[in-house]
Amino acid sequence: MDNSFHNGTFDKETLSLLEDWGVTSYKVCDKFTIYGSKFAILKDIFISLQYGEGRNGGETIEETLNQSEESEYWILEPGFFSFTDNHCKARLDNVAFEPEESHLNVWLRGFPGPSYEPQKENIETFSRTTLVVQRFEYANLYHTMTDWYNCFLALEFFNISQKDVDILLLDGHPIGNLDVTWNILFPNVKRISELPKEFTKFFKSSFKLQDRKRNCKKFKITFIWRRDYRAHPRNPSGHIQRKIRNEKELIRVLTKRKSKFHIAGFQLDKFDMKTQMKIISGTDLLMGMHGAGLTHAVSLPRLGGLIEFVPSYFGSTATHFAAIARWNNLYYDTWANNNEALEYPGFYTYIPVGVASSMINKAYRKICPNSENSQ
Repeated sequence: MDNSFHNGTFDKETLSLLEDWGVTSYKVCDKFTIYGSKFAILKDIFISLQYGEGRNGGETIEETLNQSEESEYWILEPGFFSFTDNHCKARLDNVAFEPEESHLNVWLRGFPGPSYEPQKENIETFSRTTLVVQRFEYANLYHTMTDWYNCFLALEFFNISQKDVDILLLDGHPIGNLDVTWNILFPNVKRISELPKEFTKFFKSSFKLQDRKRNCKKFKITFIWRRDYRAHPRNPSGHIQRKIRNEKELIRVLTKRKSKFHIAGFQLDKFDMKTQMKIISGTDLLMGMHGAGLTHAVSLPRLGGLIEFVPSYFGSTATHFAAIARWNNLYYDTWANNNEALEYPGFYTYIPVGVASSMINKAYRKICPNSENSQ
């Protein structure tokens, strides 16, 4: 990119403004340049949605009547944005945009401290230039026109064609009558909440897997078993936490009680990734103890479900998998043990069969609302 903008396009006042942006630009680091204290270019950025919270957006007006405007703006925690460069991380304390109330200053809070290391596995890479936009009066023509004009100015300033840029809307507004125009002006417009769906599509297509068509008469339930194993050299004993004590009982009793359901359990780390993906993509309801394996929920079919069990010693503050379920439009439920008698040595937790059974019934009624098959 360069900022040799087209001089004939603008009046003198606008041209002077663009020239001022170039003159007053400064580099925070090699991957972060600010222009006129109004906007910035960032390179090699990670976006980790588990550190953000907000509405998906794109709902109809009828679905969102009387909801607060504040709920349509995402809250970013440190780690939502992150650099690959430690030098950049260490220099953000002195960065500020104008005016002081600019939402860009709020976004800066989404950068973590210098010691933070982002998760670098299962990453989808976007190599095209992306304009990240937060809309305010999204249904108002005047204010939306200023958004379009700002995008246009940025493209002219950096001499980028509108066909070569992606627009990422970092907000959770419902559908508006001006949304169609965004897609006419810019061929590739995404909401921030759509990134997980894009990632899921990318991940599944890489393994050549198709979504299972939901069949409520052949409802498939999969338990993920956590068992001791050595995943890396820093755990020589192979002992892990958050294991289910009564695996066989759960499968035996639930299969007997729910004969019309297909219920199975797997220790997924025994299989290669493609086999793991095949198991999950053929599952309607995924169940298991809190642990990395539940990340497979990203590969569940649309409108599937996730049930998470949490031991008493772990606490109930982790929201990782609830967020994954929310992003992928999955049913989600959790059971947090508050009975110490159900905890056993070796970090085993006994899951009452009645609890699992009632949670399955509840999930089934939500996932298959028109079926009579709950047992």
